[in-house]
Amino acid sequence: MIKAKLLMIDDDELFLKNYRTLLSSQFEVITALNIPDGLKKIKQTNPDILLLDIRLQTEKEGLQALPVIKEQYPDLKIIIVTNWDSHLIFREALQSGADDFFIKSEDLKILEFSIQNLLSQKVINDQIDTAGQNFPIAFDPLSRSLLNEAKKLARANCSVILTGESGVGKEEIARFIHNHSRRKDGPFIAINCAAVPETLIESEFFGHEAGAFTNALKRRIGKFEAANGGTIFLDEIEELSLRAQAKLLRVTQELIVERLGSQERIPIDVRIISATRSNLQTLVLEKRFREDLYYRLAVYSLNIPPLRERRDDIVPLAQYYLKISCQKNGIKLKQLTKEALLVLKNYDWPGNIRELKNALERAVIKSSGKYVNVSDLALNNNNKVYDLPYNLARQKAIDQFTVEYIRSALVEYEGNLSQTAEAIGLSRQMLQKLVKDYQLMP
Repeated sequence: MIKAKLLMIDDDELFLKNYRTLLSSQFEVITALNIPDGLKKIKQTNPDILLLDIRLQTEKEGLQALPVIKEQYPDLKIIIVTNWDSHLIFREALQSGADDFFIKSEDLKILEFSIQNLLSQKVINDQIDTAGQNFPIAFDPLSRSLLNEAKKLARANCSVILTGESGVGKEEIARFIHNHSRRKDGPFIAINCAAVPETLIESEFFGHEAGAFTNALKRRIGKFEAANGGTIFLDEIEELSLRAQAKLLRVTQELIVERLGSQERIPIDVRIISATRSNLQTLVLEKRFREDLYYRLAVYSLNIPPLRERRDDIVPLAQYYLKISCQKNGIKLKQLTKEALLVLKNYDWPGNIRELKNALERAVIKSSGKYVNVSDLALNNNNKVYDLPYNLARQKAIDQFTVEYIRSALVEYEGNLSQTAEAIGLSRQMLQKLVKDYQLMP
């Protein structure tokens, strides 16, 4: 397994030697004693993480170099390392582009956790940046299993029905299957069956000739003909009337279409992927969906789980839509606070991915400053503590108290961690941990 690269810039040779020994089992550790040598090694080795000491030849040399390094290497994750314990310094470092900070006297496990957390974020961001048409993003084991099954389906040529709640991403899965199939260079045509009026179904699906009916002023190519050589996606298939189902059945059997107003029989080569949020087998029993059509369309059925059942997807998807929403609205990229990420991951998302996408765009527009907070998300049950299990609700209340209490104390003692810790009866290490855990700023 390839180790992540860790570059340490520090003028303390003993610190570099000791920490190289401690970290070398997990990471490829590279060291530099000054900024010029460090910049050279960044260019040569392309590290994943940089540990940068604040105090080098001058008191704040590392801090002054931080924005320069970040501008040249915006994707490099940087942890500021220091002996100082002032929260004001930490805030200045974070505002200058640092991703985290570490006090040399702290437990090594805290540094290891910080490095692993930043490496995980980097992996997520890299996958999001390269997702493109390979969306959907899948980090949850359930989603990965789903995509593996979809890839197998892509190699086949059978009709597929996608099932699942509204907003789970059925069209994205249909596109995924198409993009991984031998039809990928052909068209992908999507139709929402519920949005097509009954009187226009035949024209929309199969096309018409000029003069075929009132206002048919010129020839129109139908969706099935337009999808020739590719894939047609029929969303909300259950909304088709029995009459429209009969027309569709004939096309699925013969793979031939006839435009309205014409007797010409046009052969087509189309793969049909349908989607439904209903139980089609129940509709068949209720005589609301044709049994013969069901079996033509459901050669293979693939269920897409709701977002609440694949929670490991929520944070990556939130980061993806955060980035997209900022770009769409011309807003500088924002960050989600730790509390916001916790709420996002624990919310049940009844509207699934569609609701998540809308929530992130709303929050981006509503929020001020660099961060998106819980209040910016405006989710339906933000304040309904009783919707959570007792232990989670209790922890949420404790977290809210902790944030308000420590933030007020830090303001009172001007960000000095030692004075604040002494005043409120905590060890400096415990206070430092809470500051990091809750991303507190006075």
